[in-house]
Amino acid sequence: MDKPITKLRISTRLKEILCDLGFTNTSELEAYDFFSLERQFPDCYYFKMIMKELIPLGYLSHPDREPSIYELPISARIKNALAIKRIFYLSQLSGYSKKQILQFRNLGVKSMAELEAECQKRGICFLPDKK
Repeated sequence: MDKPITKLRISTRLKEILCDLGFTNTSELEAYDFFSLERQFPDCYYFKMIMKELIPLGYLSHPDREPSIYELPISARIKNALAIKRIFYLSQLSGYSKKQILQFRNLGVKSMAELEAECQKRGICFLPDKK
């Protein structure tokens, strides 16, 4: 059902952000999943808000039905460290090596072990470390 963005039950700030991005109706969001929206608007810093509010309401889809980091049984420390790097899906980690991930702020060896175990469950591999 097509609704004006201004009539959605989302925060006022998110309504403003979506209008600034050029969205006026929910039907305009149907062509996007999280990754395609991020590619379309690479300079937008509000993807965490967009994801947390629009996906549960069904106005933005998960890419390939993949759960977001917020739906995974991982620590809040890991979720926050990934979100700072704009990583909201584990599949995005396939573009990083373990060495690069360990350089993320607040992500140490213990957190890396937890993250690596979750990625292995889902068949996600990291890039090989450069020598």
